[in-house]
Amino acid sequence: MTAALGTDRGYCFRSEEGKPLPGAGKWNLQDAARGLLPYEKQLQHCHQTVSRRGDGVEIWASEKSAYFRGLVQCGSVWLCPVCSAKISDVRGKELQQAIDNALDYGHGVQLVTLTVRHGRDMPLADLLEKFTKAVRRFKSGRAYVKALSDFGILGEVRALEVTHGEANGWHPHTHALTFSHAPLKGHALTKFKRRLFVLWYRACGKEGLPLPDYSHGVDVRPAKYAADYVAKFGFAGELVKSMKKKGAAGRRNQWQLLADAGAGDKRAAWLFREYAKNFKGRRQLFWSKGLRARLSLGIE
Repeated sequence: MTAALGTDRGYCFRSEEGKPLPGAGKWNLQDAARGLLPYEKQLQHCHQTVSRRGDGVEIWASEKSAYFRGLVQCGSVWLCPVCSAKISDVRGKELQQAIDNALDYGHGVQLVTLTVRHGRDMPLADLLEKFTKAVRRFKSGRAYVKALSDFGILGEVRALEVTHGEANGWHPHTHALTFSHAPLKGHALTKFKRRLFVLWYRACGKEGLPLPDYSHGVDVRPAKYAADYVAKFGFAGELVKSMKKKGAAGRRNQWQLLADAGAGDKRAAWLFREYAKNFKGRRQLFWSKGLRARLSLGIE
């Protein structure tokens, strides 16, 4: 397929002085993703093919970013770093608005993280399937409904994420902004964590996952940490700076794997393909029914 813009789009991402503009890295990552996933037709056309509904291609550039208008976009939050950056940026701002509105209304906001023990020999497909079923089981049944009622939980916004560590392999996990009628503090926050941990422990056992320990299986933190997480959710501005940084135990997110693959790391390329196969088509963000209206937000 011949690219509508040619193979050299660098003139769109360099300032008049020849220095790279912020955000240029995501376009290089998109090129790497296309090379690794030649069978993903929408990704192959993304920002390469002129939209039939447009009037041609426009290039917009500023000191902070550069982007195109009038091109086909794949809209994949998992496979395309360009589309994912746009989507995540908008969602991050919306999540921050949800937190601001909740606090204005006198509600509480907690960051709840669910994770499982994992090993390097666990295939992502098997681990992700069991993890997804465990989350579903965790949130079903009267015990969970009663826990929500006892602590005045109004609803949540839950995000699915994954990293890979050289020591322990794939690490799927969820972060949820949990909104309560009033802030949970001190002992109440600890009691909430204990209730959730018991339910999560049982769910993991039922789905054949390694049983979590109390220190790491469930983490519950107050509003400040929720806001800190949301600030990192819209990663578009931080992509170039963060994609080369590995977390604890050498953990890399999908874009860090992709960056390393583009630099010639064959194992990272294999891991990114495994990731793409298992995450394509999944929902990234889940809103509890009625929560958006309660927090005065419009349609997602």
